[in-house]
Formats: sequence, C-alpha cells, structure tokens
Amino acid sequence: MGFTSGFGIASAHDLAKFFWDYLGPNNYVVSDAMLKEAYTFGPMDRGWEGGNFEYGGGLMMMHSNNNEPKPYTLDMLTTYIGHEGVTYGFHSRTGYYAVAGFAMSVIVNNDYDDYYPGTVQCHMAQIILKHKGYPESEYDLGCGTPQEA
Repeated sequence: MGFTSGFGIASAHDLAKFFWDYLGPNNYVVSDAMLKEAYTFGPMDRGWEGGNFEYGGGLMMMHSNNNEPKPYTLDMLTTYIGHEGVTYGFHSRTGYYAVAGFAMSVIVNNDYDDYYPGTVQCHMAQIILKHKGYPESEYDLGCGTPQEA
C-alpha cells in the first residue's frame, strides 16, 4: 500500500479543517497535555527522512519558504506543523501555519516528482499571505516550478 503515514483517506478540505481544529487557536481535538507532546519536537534521526526535519508527537515541523535556510523554527511565518503522506500515485502535505494563522492541505497525483506537492503548497502559501496583507518581501517564497516528467 505504500506509506501514507497512518493510512488516512480524506479530502483536502477535510484535512485542512481537521488541522485547523487540532492545532488552531481553538483546539478541541485533543487535550492540552497531548497537544504539548505533539509540539515537543526533536530531530528525525532515522528512517526515510532522517535528518531532514523536526518531528514531534505524530507531527512534522516543515516549511514553505525556499528562500530561508534551515533550521526552521515555530516563530517563522512559513513554518507549518503537520504531516506528509505518500502512496502510489498520490502525495499530500497538510498542516497549520501558526504565525500566519491558516491551515492548508495539498493533495497531488504524481509518482515522479517528490518536490511537486511542496511547489504547489509554496505557491498556495504565497497567494494566502498576499491575500492576508503581508508585504511582498514576506510572501515571495522562491517557489520555483515543478520538474519535468
């Protein structure tokens, strides 16, 4: 079946709403103690993405800004807390952007370009940040374009 990080199946809308309800300002999905554990991040030091991101209690700390070097921190505008999922023909990235105050889910169909969902997500984040009134210096995220098949 691949590795869908929990075998969750849902629409992008439902995933974004879940992450808003779970990590947003009015969390009502888990207790405060469970949320604190989810936000206790440390380096992912083994497995398929060892060394590439911080991992908490079931959540990844990831980033949508190609202009900023690691390490990413929770107080950065385009850092988001969420998860990525991959299985045959599908790739998703879902999370909550705490500083900017929005949740987003991107689900794409592809098998060949691991960067594609991040590129789509980056462009969507730029549109949202621009719509929320951030200056161009903050919403220009250096997104780039998807690779050719």
